[in-house]
Amino acid sequence: MYNKILKLSLFSLFLFGLVLLPNISLASDSVHTTVQILGFRQYLNGTVELKSAGSGTIINSDGDVLTNAHVVFDDDKNKPYDAFSVCVIEKLEDVTECRFTATLKRFDEKIDLAVLNIDETPSWGTKLSSFSFISIDSTVEPEVGDKVSIEGYPSTGGDTISSTQGQISGFTEINGFKYLKTDADIDAGNSGGIMFDDEGRFLGVPSYVASYYENSGRVLHIAEVAKWLASDDGEDGETNTQATGKLRAEWKRFYQAKDSGALSYSTDPKLSVKVPDGWTFFSVSDDGFALYKKNNAKAIISVGMISNGFKLDMTAQEKLDVLNRMEEDDYENHQIMKVDGSEALHVWNEASEGAAHVIIVDRGYIEVIISYTVPKNDEVAVLKEVNTFLSSLKMYSSDIDDPSPLQSLNVSKYPYTLEVPSEWRIALDYLGVDKLAKGLTNTHKIESADFYYSNIAEGATDLDLEDGLDYDIKNYLPEDAVVTFKSVDLQIDGLPGWIIFYEYKNGRMPMKTVSITVLDDKYELYFDYGAESDIFEQGLQNFISTLNTIKTDTNGGKKTTYIPLPSSESISGLNDISGHRYRTSIENLVEMKVIGGYPDGSFKPENPVNRAEALKIILQGLRSMQAQDGESAFVMPQGFNMFSDLKSDEWYATYVAEGVDKKIINGYPDGTFKGGNTVNLSEALKMALQAYGAEVWSGDTDPWYKKYFDSAYSMGILPADLTDPGKLLTRAELAYIVDKLISQK
Repeated sequence: MYNKILKLSLFSLFLFGLVLLPNISLASDSVHTTVQILGFRQYLNGTVELKSAGSGTIINSDGDVLTNAHVVFDDDKNKPYDAFSVCVIEKLEDVTECRFTATLKRFDEKIDLAVLNIDETPSWGTKLSSFSFISIDSTVEPEVGDKVSIEGYPSTGGDTISSTQGQISGFTEINGFKYLKTDADIDAGNSGGIMFDDEGRFLGVPSYVASYYENSGRVLHIAEVAKWLASDDGEDGETNTQATGKLRAEWKRFYQAKDSGALSYSTDPKLSVKVPDGWTFFSVSDDGFALYKKNNAKAIISVGMISNGFKLDMTAQEKLDVLNRMEEDDYENHQIMKVDGSEALHVWNEASEGAAHVIIVDRGYIEVIISYTVPKNDEVAVLKEVNTFLSSLKMYSSDIDDPSPLQSLNVSKYPYTLEVPSEWRIALDYLGVDKLAKGLTNTHKIESADFYYSNIAEGATDLDLEDGLDYDIKNYLPEDAVVTFKSVDLQIDGLPGWIIFYEYKNGRMPMKTVSITVLDDKYELYFDYGAESDIFEQGLQNFISTLNTIKTDTNGGKKTTYIPLPSSESISGLNDISGHRYRTSIENLVEMKVIGGYPDGSFKPENPVNRAEALKIILQGLRSMQAQDGESAFVMPQGFNMFSDLKSDEWYATYVAEGVDKKIINGYPDGTFKGGNTVNLSEALKMALQAYGAEVWSGDTDPWYKKYFDSAYSMGILPADLTDPGKLLTRAELAYIVDKLISQK
């Protein structure tokens, strides 16, 4: 985690800043007719990411904006982007301000045109009653040799509008539509802008770059544009109100921070900061921000906030040890310092043009990463200003674990749901990819799980699993990776896929990883778990437990989950629990001699447990604890024959006698015990909680078992998906409940 921040945070934030580097100025009642259009994709975790940039022209007072379809359409997802920003200027020398969002009204890939409508509510600034616009006149007849100008926001032009001049050099036809050829410079980003003549008349929409060597291009003829606007051709757009609202809120917060020179967060770590004189914001998000120095863009400060879920009990020196293990060379430049009263690790690397610094500080369950660059040509001033910044940084959160940890992904828009065990937390993570979440552990060691998805590639549903596995090994594993196990026998909730175990080195740190890919008819799902080699096995069981909770949206009958592992036999010697979600609990009870297997080496974890077995497992766990504490075991009373169907030499007779003695079981009205009858969840809970002396409310509830469920959930001894009181309990599920009860004693 630290390695990723050190290598990527400055680079990625700087790239984002280059695209979104607006300048504050007071809004007026009019904006220039040529606008910049930014397209954003919303990921399933709710974040929005910039994916497209182009140009557009306001064509009426209602705020309709004409642009190219390829500016608003995401080819990777085969659908339009989720949200759009319209960035405007008032004067030609201005830097764009992304004051508005827009709704996609219509798009047509065939002619490559689209119309957006600027939303009435601005992201920031003054609401406009009407917009300046340029008229569409289909009677204009451009001729070869006419002098023309191209106006838009090419990538080579920064964040101010660009205007290039040339002439019409001819006409051509593309896909059945008439285009103008021109020698006026056209570059990426000009798409959707405007070509006009020396009289200011609209001649066409720049759509193609014919030659990047000369930047010449093709412009859709105004007659084709007018004809399309008057038609109903194309498809209607859809409004993603959630993505648009998120985008509008992000721009508002950015401009407010930029205008005031200060920023604060209302959620943990409740961070606040003031911008040093001569610096300004170039990005603000839910989990961080970045600044740059106005007269020296190489001087950058970025702050990122990462939720660990747990308070990491880890000193700055231990963090340094982790970083040094993750690199080939030690961080010779380091110091342990204080940031707002909290211990922090400060490391830096010197380079010819300056130094790159990173400060890591924990505030409860939040890790704050402060990165900054110090250019050689301005070293003294920048260091002074960074120190001013650090002095102004305040964090008001408590030094505690996350008070409301996220342990399940169970939102309808996700392609699947999953739960993590109590030793893990789920962090919704934004990395600019189709990553849903990260599973974080309550250890300071390097251990985590990543959960991804992607739309399935065309034809992938017919993919040969062996080919897919081989492709992943060839293309996605580290160069020094050694595959130790692979299989295509995997099934997750009835879906096929493959599993790969491999080992590699992260710097000087030996690592082990397991990578799983699952296919259905809509998504590819990816689940990766990795850790330092010496702790990999203990964390692997939590990962397997998580995989066993996954539920997908597929239809059909019984959905099996089978996870092949390098060893088909568990450490307990049982041959049918490898990959089972409750394997760890079963093995714990085997080690304590609470349970055992059948003569054929199996445990039969999914078999329903009967009354006799349930009583033995519950009480044998208690006996095992008593033996460890030096307590005497239960002695069978002489002549015990309370039940007509129970003989004193039955293998479970002593457990029945002890159950009666502890008042945790009753017989049936006919005087029988019926040890072979199955047990449901509510019955087993009552027996187990009473046997272990758990705190259960003494009053009556309706239904009777409610108070036992209340107690079980408060103690954390039930998985979140075990809720049906009438469910016939399996041997594995009871093993889990008893193991959790023992661990709390």
